[in-house]
Amino acid sequence: MADFSPSAGTGVPVSGHVERLADTRERTASTNGNRLDGGAVLHVAVPAQTTAVTLNVTVADPESAGFVTVYPCTATPPFVSNVNFVSGQTVAEAVTVAVSASSQICVFTSVPAHVVVDLNVSFGAG
Repeated sequence: MADFSPSAGTGVPVSGHVERLADTRERTASTNGNRLDGGAVLHVAVPAQTTAVTLNVTVADPESAGFVTVYPCTATPPFVSNVNFVSGQTVAEAVTVAVSASSQICVFTSVPAHVVVDLNVSFGAG
């Protein structure tokens, strides 16, 4: 995990507005406009030289009750949740997460749902 002490780097807020990193509702190179499947992992690129990020993670139109976990892209997601929801609900939560060495974070959803990831603050290397 990233060291969130001041020596780990200074947080840099996104100026003017948040930066949308992913939105499964839109048809892009990494998403097809469909909800993520349950059990699916979305790999999201973050700015280079970033060791951690604070995000706004929104879940929309989930098929049933479930959860989303955001984590550094490693072999398996941790057994925790960042966003919990019920069927049809739209829920947003602030998430601070370390970034993998490949400058990515992963978003796991337990049930089919749309996921929106907005960057609020990035933390750079010391």
